[in-house]
Amino acid sequence: MSAFDKRVEDFFAHYQDRGMLKWEGFFLSDHREQLAKARKTNAAPAFKPEMMSQEEAANALYLACFSEKQVKVVLSQVDSEGHFKTVTGPVSTDQEGGILIGQQKLDLDEIVQVIVL
Repeated sequence: MSAFDKRVEDFFAHYQDRGMLKWEGFFLSDHREQLAKARKTNAAPAFKPEMMSQEEAANALYLACFSEKQVKVVLSQVDSEGHFKTVTGPVSTDQEGGILIGQQKLDLDEIVQVIVL
């Protein structure tokens, strides 16, 4: 047995694998982008609320305020993931006649849907 063969044999006799995934280092940024895009397109579809007219929304808010029920209001604002923002709470009015859901003041034109809870 040559000296080289002896070295190779000694190396593999005492070599201990760290158990790491070595191929992950070869993952390119393009691969990561494609995987992120695939996850986003295959994700569950975002909630699409049924659009209410301003009159329907005002009537629903009035009835909820009168009956002292809480509401969940879907706003026209969308977050970075494409989900509509919501506000939940009791309905009241402020001194200027604005709509208050909990402690948040809203305009009627930013309301997409009102759900009475």
